Amino acid sequence: MRIAPICTYIAGNLNCNVTLYASGQTVMQSYSTRVGFTDTLLDHAEIAEFLFGCPADAFPAVYCINGEIAYVRFAVENGSYLIGPVTLLFSDKGAIFTHMLQYQADGAEDWSQFMAVSVSALLKDSLLLFNIFQESDLAYVDCLQMNYRATPLKESLNRHTTDAIFSNRENTRTHNPYDQELRMLNSIEAGSVEQLKASWSETYPGTLGVTSKNPIRNGKNMAQYVIFAASRAAIRGGLQPEEALTFVDACSQQIEDMEDMSLLEPMVSEVVFTLTQKVHQAKTASVAASEGTDGGNPLVERCKNFVFVHLHEPLTVQEIAECLGTNPNYLIALFRKQEGITLYQYILAQKIDMAKKLLTYSNYSFLEIANYLGFASQSHLGTQFKKITGMTLKQFRDKYHKEE
Repeated sequence: MRIAPICTYIAGNLNCNVTLYASGQTVMQSYSTRVGFTDTLLDHAEIAEFLFGCPADAFPAVYCINGEIAYVRFAVENGSYLIGPVTLLFSDKGAIFTHMLQYQADGAEDWSQFMAVSVSALLKDSLLLFNIFQESDLAYVDCLQMNYRATPLKESLNRHTTDAIFSNRENTRTHNPYDQELRMLNSIEAGSVEQLKASWSETYPGTLGVTSKNPIRNGKNMAQYVIFAASRAAIRGGLQPEEALTFVDACSQQIEDMEDMSLLEPMVSEVVFTLTQKVHQAKTASVAASEGTDGGNPLVERCKNFVFVHLHEPLTVQEIAECLGTNPNYLIALFRKQEGITLYQYILAQKIDMAKKLLTYSNYSFLEIANYLGFASQSHLGTQFKKITGMTLKQFRDKYHKEE
C-alpha cells in the first residue's frame, strides 16, 4: 500500500503533522508540509500522557485539549497514527468528546499557529487514512457517534423532555393536531389553494410549538419551520427543487431580518400560498404537456432543474446532455414529447421569465441583464423579449418596475 501520498495530502490539507508511532512514542514515520514546524505540545508531560497513556482506539478518536486543540489518534498493526494538532472552529469548541483534557497552560504556548478546522473536516480526512487499513470502510456518521459522549446528551434530552411534558400537563398546554399540519402539507403538494385555505381556517386551542423561551426567536423559528416544511411539500408536488429551496432560503433570510413581528404571520401565509400556486402552475403545465404520455419523466425533471441552476449561462443542448449523461438527440425528442415544446424554447422561456423579474424588481441595466442571462448582446435579448412579450425592455420596465 502507498500510504505516503495519503499522509502528505492530509498533512497539507489540515496543515498539521501526520505521524506513525510504534509502541510508546517512538516515531516511525512523520509527514508535514510546514517547513520548520515542531509540535511543542508533545513536550508537555501531561499532554503526552493524555495522548499516549492508554492504547489507541480501533477508530479515529478525537483527543481534545481545553475544548480547543484537537488531535486524532487510531491504532494500526504494531503502532498508531497521530494527526494534529489543529484548532477547532468556534462552532465546534465546547463539544463533549470521549477523550478530553483540561490543561493549565503556562502562557508560553502560541496556539494561534495551528490551523482552524471543523471536526467534520478533521474526521473525514482521518478516515481517508484509517479506511486503508480496514476490510470495510467506517462511515463518517458512525465515527462521529463514537467520538461524542452520548450518555450526558441522552440524559439532558430526557431531563428536558420530562420537564416539558410535566409543565405542559400542569398548564394544560397542547400542540395543534398533527393531522391539521398534514392537511396543510397535502394541500401544498396537491397545488390546491382552496384546500389550503380550508386547512388554515381550522382553529385549535393548542400551539405550533415552543423552540425558544424568547418569544421573538420562537416566532421566527416556527415561521421558518413552516416554510421549510412547505418547500418540501412543494417539491413533492412537482416544483423544481432548486427553485423551491432558493425561494424559501430568501424568505427565511427575510424573516430572520424582520423587526416588525406583526408582519410575521402575513409573511408566512404569503410564502405558503405562493408555493401552493407554483405547484398548481407546475402541475397544470405538466398535464398539458404530457397528454398522451405516462406523466413526468425523471430525466426531463433533472433537465429542467439543470436549466434553473445554470440559467445565467449560455446553455446548449449538447452541454446539458453531457452533464446529464445522455444522448442529445434522445434528450431533445424526450423533452418535446414530455413538455410539448422544444428544449430550446423552454430555455428561452425561462430566460425571458427571469428577465421580466429583473426588470420588475431590480435596477440592473438592460446590458447587465443580457450578460447575466447569457445572451450574446443586449440587442439579442431585446429581440427575443419583444417576440415573446410583445413589449420592448424599456416598455416593460416603465410599466412594471417596482422600487424597493
